[in-house]
Amino acid sequence: MSDSTPERPSVVIPRQSSPVPSSDPSSPGSGGRPWVVLKYGGTSVSSVGTWKQIVTRIKQLQQSLNCRIVLVLSAVSQVTNNIEKSLVEAVTTKDEFSFLQDIEDRHRKLARELGLGESAVSNVMECIKEMGDLLEGIRLIGEVSPRVKARMCAYGEQMSTRLAVSILKQHGVKAHLVQSGELLQTDMPLNANDEDKYLNANVFPRADREWAESVIQKRTGQASVDV
Repeated sequence: MSDSTPERPSVVIPRQSSPVPSSDPSSPGSGGRPWVVLKYGGTSVSSVGTWKQIVTRIKQLQQSLNCRIVLVLSAVSQVTNNIEKSLVEAVTTKDEFSFLQDIEDRHRKLARELGLGESAVSNVMECIKEMGDLLEGIRLIGEVSPRVKARMCAYGEQMSTRLAVSILKQHGVKAHLVQSGELLQTDMPLNANDEDKYLNANVFPRADREWAESVIQKRTGQASVDV
């Protein structure tokens, strides 16, 4: 099996984790504990009020269930749309990257409203800088390859999950960031075109619990929430 996608969205894992327990309640999570998966979309990760609800839910689960939590997050609202618009902007204009600036402003505003420190913002700014560098390259060559588009779009989830780890730690929840590319692998024919490889993949899920558990244990130890 080969991982054909250059960049993948991230997953947050609190250190212990609408809840969906493992399909087999007896199957071990970490140290024999079952898994609970929480999935939140863009609107749910875009305001102080919704983040309070997320943190409260995680703490409730940790207190009531002896389980391991996986927190799966979308990008902040409108960020993916603006990333796609920034790609068009890079190819068609010589203007400043206005959509990239909007993405930065959205994350700075959210971090400020949540009372996060500069380290949380700097984690997001690493992504913003990388995106800016990619956009400059796109402008130079005048086109966007499927691989680069996939890589750019993945930054939305990478930024929201980096903020998520900081938010959870601020509320006393031990959390670790896990790149989903460490857990998800794809099979792709060697003669497949790049559009299919990076943007139009077909999903035929199958699970390898032992392998997934070993990867997460190695990556996060006994974190209570994996993001």
